[in-house]
Amino acid sequence: MEFVSYIETRKGKKLLKVFKSKRAVDMFLKKNTDKILSKSGIESVGSMSKRDWDSKEAKYAVNEAKYKVGDTITVIRKDGMKYKGKVEKLNPLKLRTDSTSTVVLPNPMIKKVVKESVNEGKKRYYQQDRVGSAKYTISYHDGKKKHKDGSDFFDIQTFKNKKDLAKFVNTLHKGGFVYGFNESINESKTKESKVIQKVYQYSKTEKKFYDELAKHEVRIGQRDYAKFIINALRGFGINPREFKRIPDAEEKLYQTVSKKWLNSKNYLTKS
Repeated sequence: MEFVSYIETRKGKKLLKVFKSKRAVDMFLKKNTDKILSKSGIESVGSMSKRDWDSKEAKYAVNEAKYKVGDTITVIRKDGMKYKGKVEKLNPLKLRTDSTSTVVLPNPMIKKVVKESVNEGKKRYYQQDRVGSAKYTISYHDGKKKHKDGSDFFDIQTFKNKKDLAKFVNTLHKGGFVYGFNESINESKTKESKVIQKVYQYSKTEKKFYDELAKHEVRIGQRDYAKFIINALRGFGINPREFKRIPDAEEKLYQTVSKKWLNSKNYLTKS
């Protein structure tokens, strides 16, 4: 039977080490108790069977992990299952895995926790023309901001003339932003976005591109087609909430994958 040693502070108990036998934990404490108690904040040292620790103490133990409420982490359970989400509560750990689901993971179930870097996202932007009353619109993502559903949040700036537009784009470039669609095409993350790439590859004109999408809508039905468009946008890192109508979303997808749209940033730097 395995045994554990632990310390107790004002915050609660904390696991120190796991041993293969009671004799081993007793020898460890006999040798190290005075040294451990000499450290500030430690009130006592003790031991118990690992079974008792897991069933009675682990879920109340002090959480010394390097994450806090609000952090995004990936948790690997001892049975190999993985969960990624935002920390809502500690002791026991509670994760929000999506907008409607949460999972509670007591300490005994957890094998490893990996904290996601807040800088892991890539800074990118894209342009839309004649959106509403705006002549030029730039949407840009700083690599950090997220919606509640986990999708990237894009800030928006509008411009009345090309001079101010080009000035802002140059500012973004200096800040490390890149034109988003170049990355999105190379890193499309959903099967729907890959289908869009294939449709464009074999559709030599814009009209043929839309014709192929129309055929696909007939094949799968309006409801599933709407889901298809939403997932295709997400695969390119585009927030579906920016589009109220399917035709507008289709146009954005065409602009995303077309060479003319990809090369538009060169036009901006020359204007």
